Amino acid sequence: MLPFLFMTAPHASSPPADITNRQRRMFYLPSDDSEFAEYAFQTAARYGTRPHPVGALRTPDGQSGLGWLTVYEIWNEPNLSDPR
Repeated sequence: MLPFLFMTAPHASSPPADITNRQRRMFYLPSDDSEFAEYAFQTAARYGTRPHPVGALRTPDGQSGLGWLTVYEIWNEPNLSDPR
């Protein structure tokens, strides 16, 4: 399985002002790279192979290192926000 981490929550995306369609907003990069980095970390920490301290995790159960995934593809569709 090759999961890909892409799309941005509408409240965190960075579309131009004229993009008002909520569903299109998710195809733009995050306005804050650190939020996307945190999302990627939390996903990799939980489903990857390495355990992490419970304090670093945001999941209620604090589980990490489940060993389900070893690779991820990040933002493989950079052209989705192309207005053409």
